[in-house]
Amino acid sequence: MSLPEKIKSLLGFKKDYFVKVASLQEEEKEQGISPPAERTQTRVAPEELELLYKTDPLVFGMVHEYVQGIASDFFIEGGEEEHRRRLEQWCRDVGLLFKIQDAIVDICIHGTAWLELNPNYKNKTLKVKYINPKIIDYIRDNMTGNVKLADDGKPEGYIIQTGLNKIEIYKDKIVRNGETIIESDGEDLRTRIVPLKLWSFGESYLGLSLLGIIYKSAKIRLNIADMVGESAFRAGGIYASVPRDASQQTKDNLLKELLNITRRNVFVFDERINVGTLPVPDLRGHADLIYYFADEIGVGMKVPTCLLMSTQRVTGTDRDMLAVKFELSLKPLQERLAYQIREKIFTKLWDVWGYSSEIPRIVFKERAPFMQLSRSRRIATLARRGLIRRDPELEMRLRQEEGLPTKFVQRELDYWLRHEEKVPEKTREIDYIERPDKEE
Repeated sequence: MSLPEKIKSLLGFKKDYFVKVASLQEEEKEQGISPPAERTQTRVAPEELELLYKTDPLVFGMVHEYVQGIASDFFIEGGEEEHRRRLEQWCRDVGLLFKIQDAIVDICIHGTAWLELNPNYKNKTLKVKYINPKIIDYIRDNMTGNVKLADDGKPEGYIIQTGLNKIEIYKDKIVRNGETIIESDGEDLRTRIVPLKLWSFGESYLGLSLLGIIYKSAKIRLNIADMVGESAFRAGGIYASVPRDASQQTKDNLLKELLNITRRNVFVFDERINVGTLPVPDLRGHADLIYYFADEIGVGMKVPTCLLMSTQRVTGTDRDMLAVKFELSLKPLQERLAYQIREKIFTKLWDVWGYSSEIPRIVFKERAPFMQLSRSRRIATLARRGLIRRDPELEMRLRQEEGLPTKFVQRELDYWLRHEEKVPEKTREIDYIERPDKEE
């Protein structure tokens, strides 16, 4: 008998036990049964993570490096001109940029940001409302704690609970405290809830909290910094020792005099009163510990510490290289967030407006000036070599990225679109731009 068979025999397992388990898993894969999602258990309470964000300047700064790096500004591209202009106006009216920036803060702290869409199909309006991540979650199985899945393979719904008030959002209805308050008229009501995340893994429905990853390191660093600060503050303090039989009034008067002491004051004390200063503790090595845990936080947050803290450990060249690496790492996050906004918010807006046209895309701008300069130089080099030629679509995109006016370029682009024979290869010299109002 082989060793695995002996183990199974000792444990009382039947001979075909493992075979049956394996075959069951294969059957689940063949039938397309979705695996359970992650459980609700977290290592750190949400309130603790929020407190860390509010009190640790290093963590606060790193979070806002993501906010400004990902969503400093954006523009809309694609789709029909009239629809795109209406979408741009809607983004300004609802303050979409500010809601996205707040959402990135929530993603860093809690792992997932939640928005609520309130559509009005009659008036063709869509409002965007913020939801506190601490009061919302997916509807879960009471026995396992896993996300419950509907027949379509998507989460069954969401639950929002504040005190005794509980709201459940399903595909076909919204229930408040057991009473149905909204019934679907063909709308999937689950699309009114928009979860956004940037970091997660595989089958996870919830995002990964960056502050949850670095929480322990941040607490250790704060404790060390507090100890060093208190030691430095208390060091050199004046003290006085008096005889044991000294009266309380003598002690009070002495304390009052010492509180007013300056280098200009001259005091004469009884020989029985000794005045001195507290010793200065040896704090060598503590600063190294503070920088070590700061770097550890930077590793978890994926933000180079040298971008926020002044340190002689990193040269100027290394700092520039780390800054470029960080900026490049933001591009995939911008794409990931832009995809979710288009699929979950703009798609809902198109449904409210009754459009069937192509849904425009949101494009987040690059923040780093040196990366913008490098890209501009590459484009200029390609243009000088004749590898790219001027056309209104290219100019429109470049103007949008630079935040320059696009009104007349848009008019020219519309003219080109009406005349399909116009392509960059057939245009005249680059300095000559045919007026768009000269139609045949």
